[in-house]
Amino acid sequence: MRSMLLTSTTTALWVVNVLYVIAIRIAIMEPWPASQRLLLGITIAVTIAWLLHRNCLEYRIGYRHGRHDQRQREYAHIDH
Repeated sequence: MRSMLLTSTTTALWVVNVLYVIAIRIAIMEPWPASQRLLLGITIAVTIAWLLHRNCLEYRIGYRHGRHDQRQREYAHIDH
């Protein structure tokens, strides 16, 4: 099950963009405005949560398909 909303390339670009914003803010060495800290924190949290959810979901789906395929092979072997 692939999400059509965010592909791997889009996700990589999103992560690079977040890292770029962090690098620029660190290079400027000025205090971050509270709103910018909040938005960046939310962005990072949502990105991490989405990546974890996507990877866990794909792992579970792949595992289930693998178990289903194994059972089908076992039943086919028993029938013959």
